[in-house]
Amino acid sequence: MYVESESVELKREYSKDIVKEIIAFMNTKGGTIFIGVDDDGEVVGVEDVDRVTNQLASVIHDSIRPDAKGYIHIDILESNIISVRVEEGSAKPYYLQGKGLRPEGVFVRLGAASVPSSEAGIKRMLIDSINTNFEEMPSIHQNLTFNRSRRVFEDNNMGFDENDLRNLHVLDVHDRYTNLGFLLSDQCTHSIKVAVFSEEDEFEFLDRKEFVGPVFSVLMDTLNYLELNNHLHSRVVEYKRMEKYDYNSEILREGLLNAIIHRDYAYTSSIMISVYKNRIEMTSLGGLVYGLHPRDIGTGISLSRNPGLADVFYRLKYIEAYGTGIKKIAKDYSDFDLKELVQITDNTFKLILWNKNKGASPKTFVGETRASYNTYKTEEEIVLSLLMEKGRISRMEVQEAMGIGQTKAGLLLKALLDKGIITRKGNGKNTKYTLL
Repeated sequence: MYVESESVELKREYSKDIVKEIIAFMNTKGGTIFIGVDDDGEVVGVEDVDRVTNQLASVIHDSIRPDAKGYIHIDILESNIISVRVEEGSAKPYYLQGKGLRPEGVFVRLGAASVPSSEAGIKRMLIDSINTNFEEMPSIHQNLTFNRSRRVFEDNNMGFDENDLRNLHVLDVHDRYTNLGFLLSDQCTHSIKVAVFSEEDEFEFLDRKEFVGPVFSVLMDTLNYLELNNHLHSRVVEYKRMEKYDYNSEILREGLLNAIIHRDYAYTSSIMISVYKNRIEMTSLGGLVYGLHPRDIGTGISLSRNPGLADVFYRLKYIEAYGTGIKKIAKDYSDFDLKELVQITDNTFKLILWNKNKGASPKTFVGETRASYNTYKTEEEIVLSLLMEKGRISRMEVQEAMGIGQTKAGLLLKALLDKGIITRKGNGKNTKYTLL
């Protein structure tokens, strides 16, 4: 008696769709397809056995990639039943020629049915079957463009033609875009989510943002947003004004680069950044790279999960050398134990940067006398003070007065414009800002 199950498929007659069943068995645990048996187990036989076996051989050769012939065995049983015995393949995922590594081309066995695989399932099969880094595997997305990344390379006097893409492992030996290519592409869907909270715990949202796109764009967009939340504090000590930002901008950048370069991109979930009054937490997926122990963190030992991505950032001078990021962070927070800065689970890596203006460092203002008075001004308030003093200002004047760059000055002014506090007059170099 024939009964359908996870490892048995019954077909009354041959059709080209049988190739999906074969692929599903190869991508799962193997199984057998009986042609000439009805769904209820009734034997009906195959009218022209030779014709059907030839059709099977042809569709297996023409429609399944990678080559699957060594894992499929066709036999003729009594009553003209054709048995197609399928072994589990060793080069998963197997897929339909013409459909590629997409859910519509990759099938798996689920109970007694063959169903399209999820994108996450396809990625996992690639990781399990290929002895290489995830970023070197062919991307399931092949219709990619690189407009924004090409500009970054050109701005750094680096080429971005096909030979460059092969050298960077953005294209593989078969001229397929790799997962690293997907990370650099305009179509990249990996994102960073930032949440700003009003207190020291997750109680009330003040703002939420999500940044998505090529890793370079996500890096800069996120860093600019974090800098808008990196407030400048002023305090007067013996009539001398002392100013300090909540966070060292270089350390913010190092922490963000660490999260982007070392996260596990086989997961689709976002890097999560939580901004509290007393700290910033950056949580990325993947935990430690296999072979590293938590005690190795901070020693400078470098074992990258994404060596190709790290190499790209290194060539573009976004990072100085491998393995220095956490060491820089630990040095900047020398009053803290590493366990107060880094928390690691099997699947996550969390970096905690403490607000230096919220009593985070016991060495803050050590040896100074009690301040005669204290003031606190956000950067926006500093811009407004400058406006009240001068009447009108340019972006360049904001840069010079605050010692910040063009991008940050522009973002501060845009934030005040969006809030309806200031107005803009003129164009280009003649642009001036005034209070409403």
